[in-house]
Amino acid sequence: MGGQKEIFVDFGRNKVYTLRDDSEDIVVFNNLAEVVEKFNPTTVILDNLPHKALRDAEELAKKGITFLRLKNLETLSKERQKQRFKEE
Repeated sequence: MGGQKEIFVDFGRNKVYTLRDDSEDIVVFNNLAEVVEKFNPTTVILDNLPHKALRDAEELAKKGITFLRLKNLETLSKERQKQRFKEE
């Protein structure tokens, strides 16, 4: 199974909420390492990285996983609305 896999993660309530680029299902994990073990992504996209997840992220980055941080969430929200409007 080759190719690039992207996942979107959000941290909250001591959990990691994950959305894969090929699914609409949100899967909940206890930590970032569990997410990577389950999905084996090449890229992790997030809006913030809590202090307690920094060590895991550092180790995963050493293994070649790329982390991308969303900077302007308002723009993302507007783009979602545009895409939803175009699909209908």
